Amino acid sequence: MPLHGLKQMEIQLSARQTGKVIYSNNHASDMNTETGIQQNKAVIDHPDYQISIFEKWFEGVQVTSISIATGAPAEFSLQYNDQQISYLFSLEGEVSFPATGQGLRSLDVESIRRTKLDGSGYQDFQVLKSAELIYLQLTSAYFQKITSQECSGCAFSLPPDQVSLEVKALLQQTSNYAYTGRPERIYLESKIMQLLLLLAKPKDLQVAGIKDDDVKKILLARKIVEDNLQKPFSLIELSRKAGINDFKLKKGFKALTGFTVFGYLYKLRMEKALFYLQQERRQVNEVSFLVGYKNPQHFIVAFKRHFNLLPGSLNKS
Repeated sequence: MPLHGLKQMEIQLSARQTGKVIYSNNHASDMNTETGIQQNKAVIDHPDYQISIFEKWFEGVQVTSISIATGAPAEFSLQYNDQQISYLFSLEGEVSFPATGQGLRSLDVESIRRTKLDGSGYQDFQVLKSAELIYLQLTSAYFQKITSQECSGCAFSLPPDQVSLEVKALLQQTSNYAYTGRPERIYLESKIMQLLLLLAKPKDLQVAGIKDDDVKKILLARKIVEDNLQKPFSLIELSRKAGINDFKLKKGFKALTGFTVFGYLYKLRMEKALFYLQQERRQVNEVSFLVGYKNPQHFIVAFKRHFNLLPGSLNKS
């Protein structure tokens, strides 16, 4: 059942049969917040179902975890605006999506297609007993910045059997972490970037003017960077290992990831350092070595510049 009157970045979950709104929250059109990142939790206890919603958002991005338990099969509608890019992933449970109608068709992650919607779109889905869903909304500007693609009103939905283990792991990581404040936003953004790259197929990335074969080589180079934080390769060495010339690698890496090769290396080092310091409580000198800095003082300066705090302040009890 279609719903009307949505704000540009509203999330709205309703009972399909009655149209009754179960959960709704409005945001600024660009999702920006005064605090950098915000969140909202809600628990809906209904005689026919119980729903838990945990929503997080910051500029350009909204990530919502939805848990549903029902005593009998229940149908829901999730509505969104056609100016944004929307993803609905079903991680666990018995969930089905309609094959026809205005709602999205079930899409295979290996042959993912865009569905254009006129006006506000909505995704109907049925839960037989329980379900764990992740709903991701991106503004068109954010999506273009990350993927170098233009897309307005692009929407995707994937049931559990079409979500790969790698995609599922990334999605679960958007819900389970211990970061707060600015580190939390940086962490979430890194996971979303990885997710977009993982879902993209070479043919989708041709918008950036990159050949299929070169995309594969650039993604290989990205993997090599990720695996060699302690002893990174020069651009020339990296291009040789990936089998692509350095000019194409430099240009293509920026187009596909939004970072230069060494900008990406720096980002990964800082993320890993944050994990070692905050989660494993390692000492600064050890972390400096683990993420590839020979001089701990250089690491401290880089970390302070990136997170606006000293690394030593994170592992103090």
